[in-house]
Amino acid sequence: MRSLLLTLFFGLALAATCQAAPVITSPPVISGEALVGQHLVVEDTQVEEAMDIDLTINWERSVDTGSFVEIAGAHDTAYLVDAADAGNRLRVHVVVETAEGRDESWSTATAPVARASDVDQPGVRLRLGPARNAPVALAQWAVTAGTDVAVSGQLPAGQLEATATIVLEPTVAGHQPVRTPVAGDESGRLSGTIVPLVNAVAWLELDSGLAAPQRIRLGVVGVRPQIRLRLAASRDGIDGQGRTLIRDLALLPGSVVAPGVAGLRLSWEGILPGERLGTAVCRRSERVLSASAGALRGSCVTRGAWSRARWRLVYDPGTSDPGSSPYLSATSVWVRPQLRALPLSNVPNLPRAYATLRSWN
Repeated sequence: MRSLLLTLFFGLALAATCQAAPVITSPPVISGEALVGQHLVVEDTQVEEAMDIDLTINWERSVDTGSFVEIAGAHDTAYLVDAADAGNRLRVHVVVETAEGRDESWSTATAPVARASDVDQPGVRLRLGPARNAPVALAQWAVTAGTDVAVSGQLPAGQLEATATIVLEPTVAGHQPVRTPVAGDESGRLSGTIVPLVNAVAWLELDSGLAAPQRIRLGVVGVRPQIRLRLAASRDGIDGQGRTLIRDLALLPGSVVAPGVAGLRLSWEGILPGERLGTAVCRRSERVLSASAGALRGSCVTRGAWSRARWRLVYDPGTSDPGSSPYLSATSVWVRPQLRALPLSNVPNLPRAYATLRSWN
């Protein structure tokens, strides 16, 4: 950490008659507005009973747990609020040290950092919608996984020279913001496309080059996933009516959820053919988990199910709010498993607990 002379930055109240351990009598105070692109300044620290002081300043940022962590490299009296601070609170930790001892103090934390333009700007009209249709006003829009979203709009006269960018800030942990420039003509008309990969808050960012970029919140883009399912199963004999039975469903390579997000949990659903005579179930159901790039891993242990039963995997986040979950609720199409190339065998369709098998000899 960088040590600074206290006299360069703060008013001092010194008692020079004796040298004792330093005592901070007035904690640091942050002045300025907690907005991205603005400067905050720490001031007004008062110290008694100390000479030849080493002063250390550490700016700190709040984290999800409610605690604070030190911001790397932020040790000056002035701090430029960064985009990484948005939504978090800031505070200052001051340490004074002498040969006789040390003392430390923290400022009161700021309000959560906002963006300078998290407010409406009259005159800017921007719309998003499915690329294959005319754009529509965006408040909350759902698109199929990987589908382009079209952008169109009009800048006000005072912003014709600004560079326009659409920013999607994911509401899903572990995903980075997506940015794409939006082309504009001399009259300020904008057009472009962007591909949301997960649910995100959509922003229009205008950068005139004269100050911090201005951002206007447009709404939420929700993504509806696509589940591609390829199944295999083993033959398990025939029933009394000559119908083929199967067992042990297995996912084949190529079974994926798109966009590819790891850690999604999916569940099995099965239905018998004909007049929907009932539901096919797993004897021992194993939830399916999406791995890297959305690949699906898992199986369904069953016995005595008709080979004509159809199966699907279902992903249900439990909410339809794209701001609080990776996707809107969605299900896959029904599929029938591919039968492995094994010969039919007459295996009694009995519960395992009651099956009597003759020993090999």
